[in-house]
Amino acid sequence: MNLPPGDTAGVSGLCLDPHDLAIAKYVARREKDIVFNRELATRGIVKKEQLLLLLDATSLDESVHSRIRDCIERDFRGTAGAMRSRIHRAAHASVQQC
Repeated sequence: MNLPPGDTAGVSGLCLDPHDLAIAKYVARREKDIVFNRELATRGIVKKEQLLLLLDATSLDESVHSRIRDCIERDFRGTAGAMRSRIHRAAHASVQQC
């Protein structure tokens, strides 16, 4: 969504859909992006089905698609409570995987 300039000295803002942001962060795969995406999933801000649809519509090498698909599946595995515990234990251990 494009926000028109208002009382912002001529600066306009863009509001990304959280799913679009998550896909960009899965591609970037920095440690902070991995943790951020897990929190989006844990808190129910993004939906697994929507992420997978967007991923399929994104032009990437198949190896990158496969890696991201695996990360999405991993981020949505288990209950929200279990996910929070897992995030804190595994955030640093799995950075290289995603």
